[in-house]
Amino acid sequence: MQGYAPQFYAIAGNDKLSTDALPPNTTEIPLSFIKNASAHFTIKAEGVDNLIPAEKVYLKDLKTGSSILLNKNPEYQFTSDEGDNPQRFKLLFAPVGILENIVNDKIKVYCVNNRVEIRSEKPIDATVNIYNVTGQKIAVSAMNNQKSASVRIDDFSGVAMVSIIGNNFITTKKIVIQ
Repeated sequence: MQGYAPQFYAIAGNDKLSTDALPPNTTEIPLSFIKNASAHFTIKAEGVDNLIPAEKVYLKDLKTGSSILLNKNPEYQFTSDEGDNPQRFKLLFAPVGILENIVNDKIKVYCVNNRVEIRSEKPIDATVNIYNVTGQKIAVSAMNNQKSASVRIDDFSGVAMVSIIGNNFITTKKIVIQ
């Protein structure tokens, strides 16, 4: 809602959402922030300790590169300047017991024709789930000690979320399938 308050919302495709229903195994939610006249802000997460099943919840600030575990510290204070990129935050989820390094930036995901290509610097064991923006599962694949995988996607075009879940990491990437 625009007005005197800053804008803080989830993103699904081209839609700005105040409320978002998520598919099972969602590990990442992109969040946008547009400041008002103020420069200092606080994000407060309530209820993160009551999630069933129990999960670690992280807030990643893409501008500063910092990540905080909201389960331990539910408040994040930050500053915002005019002209900041609105796509500033990511909310990340990991089951209790997953290592702290839940985002593996060494995994690349892209689409070529009707194939989703996954590339990793090192061989990984992981499950690859591909969802459309409404949370419907489009495809599932496995990586068994592999550096790369290719998943054919037929009868779908548009924005998709690729969730890669390994033994000690979880990462989600947004792609466009054409």
